[in-house]
Amino acid sequence: MIIVFSFISFLIGSIPFSYIITKKFFNKDITNAPDKNPGATNAFRIAGVKAGVPLLIFDISKGYFVAYIGKHILLLKSPDIYIVVFMVILGHAYSVFLHLKGGKSIAATTGILFALYGIFPVVFFALFTFWGLLMYKKDNLGTVIGIWSIMIWVRCVYLPIDDLIFLLLLGAFLTYRQLRTKPIEMDLIKIAKSIFKA
Repeated sequence: MIIVFSFISFLIGSIPFSYIITKKFFNKDITNAPDKNPGATNAFRIAGVKAGVPLLIFDISKGYFVAYIGKHILLLKSPDIYIVVFMVILGHAYSVFLHLKGGKSIAATTGILFALYGIFPVVFFALFTFWGLLMYKKDNLGTVIGIWSIMIWVRCVYLPIDDLIFLLLLGAFLTYRQLRTKPIEMDLIKIAKSIFKA
C-alpha cells in the first residue's frame, strides 16, 4: 500500500498546475522567468495576482491533501508518512510532465506542514521569510531563512526525534532547491509601493 500511495503522491506532486494554467489561460510561459522555475511564485511574476493566488492554493493543496489522507484516513505512522509526503515534494521538484524539471516545492511543503503540524510552523516560515527578504532582498536567501526558522518552532514544541530528523532532511533538500537557482531581487518596500500606486 505504501509503495502504491507513494507513487500516486509523486504523480500528484508532478502535476505542474502553474505551468499548465498560465500557458492555457494567460498565454504565458513561466519558465521564461530568470530562474526558470515553473512554480506559483513565477505565476505571480509572469501572469499576475489573478493567476498567482489560485495556483498557490493548488500547489499548497497538493501537499495538504496527501498529508491529510496519509495521516487521518490511512493512519500512517513514522516513517511511512514521511516517505509519502516527501514523494509529493519530490514530484513537484522533478515533474514527470516537465522532463523532470519542476518548482522549488515550497508551496507543497507548506501544505504538508499545515496538515501534519498545524498552523504554527507555517506562521514561523512566513514571518521569517518576510524578515529574510527585507534583509537580503533575494528570494532564495529569504526563503532559506524561513525554512530553517521552522527548527526554532521544533525546539519550542519538543517534537519526537523522528519528526526532527524528517524536518532536518526536508530543510536540507529545500535549501538545495533554493540555492541551485538564480536569485531574483525582491525589494518588498518597492513592491508594496507599486501595489499601492496601482
